[in-house]
Amino acid sequence: MSNCAINWFQLIGPGSSLQAAADHLSLAPSAAEFHALEFDLPGWHDGSAWHVADHIAARFPDLTVRYEFRPEFDNFALHGVGAWEGGIPLYRVPLDIVESCCYSGPATQGAQHTIPLMRRTEALARAACHFPLQHHFETIRRIPAGSDGWRALESYPPHQFSAIHLPDVGATGEIVVLYPEARRAMLFQGVNTVGAFEANRSLQTDEVLMLTCLPGWAVEQWAFANGISV
Repeated sequence: MSNCAINWFQLIGPGSSLQAAADHLSLAPSAAEFHALEFDLPGWHDGSAWHVADHIAARFPDLTVRYEFRPEFDNFALHGVGAWEGGIPLYRVPLDIVESCCYSGPATQGAQHTIPLMRRTEALARAACHFPLQHHFETIRRIPAGSDGWRALESYPPHQFSAIHLPDVGATGEIVVLYPEARRAMLFQGVNTVGAFEANRSLQTDEVLMLTCLPGWAVEQWAFANGISV
């Protein structure tokens, strides 16, 4: 069975140009009375549609084009954003997602939010200023922090644990993601509110055991998987 990506487009501009774009793309209903037109295109085999955005922007330069790429292989998580004005790209950013972690809290009413941990680039910084990427810190700060300053994000014994050290003020924090059974632990540093990080590295066994944010089950499972006693 082939995966099917979601390629989301938003066109913004004069009604006459929106109508012309709708006619060109065989979209209905009429867009003439609106200031924006939104539509999805499927992408077979997780295929992206950057070329469609390039084509629309070049053909209708008085329209602003926004684009999102969400492949099915990663549960339709956001994997790329782009914007075009005047027929040329403002930015086109395939998101280099290295890891992700979920969280919920008092302000989320049980809903799960996903932080995509992405390598920070200049293009991503430009995109974050214009594109409505989700900003996480405001919500995460409502999750109670321990005395060590760490906040637990997700805890799924015995498989996964993640936590964030987020100062009360400041633009960046640290995130640790632990997979005890797989003996894999990662530290992400300089993480900003949209999940872009400055550096990441694997944690050694002794570094993991020194983390004050780990619950008992994670320590025990990590020690068991590594054949050590604690």
